Amino acid sequence: MADSDQTSWAQKPDGTRDWEAIFEDPQRGLVTLANKAETPAQLNETMITMVKMLFGRRGDAANIEKFTALVTEMAPADGEAKQLDKMKSHISRLMREIKDERERKVAEYLSANKAKKGGDRRAPPTRRRPPAAKKAPPPPKSTWRTVFAVWAILASLGAGGLGYLHL
Repeated sequence: MADSDQTSWAQKPDGTRDWEAIFEDPQRGLVTLANKAETPAQLNETMITMVKMLFGRRGDAANIEKFTALVTEMAPADGEAKQLDKMKSHISRLMREIKDERERKVAEYLSANKAKKGGDRRAPPTRRRPPAAKKAPPPPKSTWRTVFAVWAILASLGAGGLGYLHL
C-alpha cells in the first residue's frame, strides 16, 4: 500500500498534490496497488483502506461510507476468483473517477486563488505603517507636590544660590 503519511505524497511545483502520480505511478500508484490484489478479499481490503486514507478529513465520514459501499458492491470480499479481473476493472474506473474529481478541485482552487490575488499565488508582503509615536503621559500630581516639597525644604535651609527663593 502507498505511504499512509500524506505529507510524503507527490506534489506539483505549485504546492498542490500531484493526483496523477499518486493514482497512476507504475511503482506506487493507488490504481497499480489495487491491481496487484490476488483475491477478491485482498482487493476489497486494499480498496477500503485506500478509501479511508483518501477521505481522512473530519467531514469525510459520508464519503467513506459511500465509497466503502461502492467498493463492497464492485468487489465483494467473498466474490468469485474468476471475476477478479472484472472487479479490478470496475475498481480502476472508480479510482480514476476519484482522481479526476481531485484534479478538478485543484484546478478550481488554483483559479480561485489566481483571481483573488491577481494572477500570482504569492502576494507581495504588505507594508505596515509604523506605529504612532507614544506621547509621554503628564507627570502625576504627586510629582509636582514632591518638587514643591523639595524646593520648600531647600529654601528653609537657606541653600546657597537659592536665596532669591523666599517663601
